Amino acid sequence: MNVLKLLLILCILILASVTDFRKREVPNIYIILIILTALIDFRASNMLGSVISVPFYFAQKDGKSMGGGDLKLAFALGFSLGLAKSLMTVIFGCIVFITAGAVCEIANGKKGKLFPFVPTLTAGYIITILMEVLA
Repeated sequence: MNVLKLLLILCILILASVTDFRKREVPNIYIILIILTALIDFRASNMLGSVISVPFYFAQKDGKSMGGGDLKLAFALGFSLGLAKSLMTVIFGCIVFITAGAVCEIANGKKGKLFPFVPTLTAGYIITILMEVLA
C-alpha cells in the first residue's frame, strides 16, 4: 500500500466530487491525474481493474442514468487500484449512492431526481481504504 498514491487519488476524487456535484460533469484532467498516479507503485495486474468500468459503459448508454465522466473515472480508478480495490470501491459507492438517493427522495419527496455519482464513489473509496488500513 503506497500512502502517497492513496492520498493523491483521494485529493483528486474530492475535487472531482465537488465539480460533479456543482456542474454534473467530470473534467478529463481528473481522469488523467488518476491514471498518472497509477505510475506510482505500478503493477501490470492493476490493469485488470479497468474492467470494472464495463458495467458503467452499459449504464451510460441511455444517457439518463450515468454520464461518460462516471465511466472514465471508474476506468481510471480501476487502472490505478487494481481489480479487488476498485470492485470494493464501486460496491461501497453504490451502497452509499442508493442510501443517499433514498434519503434525498424521502426528504424531498421528489422521484427520479438526478444525483451525482462521483461523490458516492469517493465515499466508497474512503471506506475501501479505511478497511484496508484498519484490517
